[in-house]
Amino acid sequence: MLQDLELIKIIQHRTFEHQLTISMRNDVSEAVSDALVETGNVKVIQTLIKNDTGTISDNTLEYLVNESKTREPYQLPLLDRPDFSPHLAKPMYW
Repeated sequence: MLQDLELIKIIQHRTFEHQLTISMRNDVSEAVSDALVETGNVKVIQTLIKNDTGTISDNTLEYLVNESKTREPYQLPLLDRPDFSPHLAKPMYW
């Protein structure tokens, strides 16, 4: 099984398909989630957000909420996340 450091290197140096596959993995860590978000690829990020078993840090969730103002594909998946808190939903509402 690949460790976080190896997954992050793959995210940084391999293709979109590799990034997308990693975003679908069970139990994605915060560090790997951060690396996926850093790609800036909307499809990869949207897939990560939809991954209920992945962990996304509060700071990254806040960043994604801000990004959702201009990236509609993030909005509904963010609101559907089980770890999405009401304090993050408020800026999306306004």
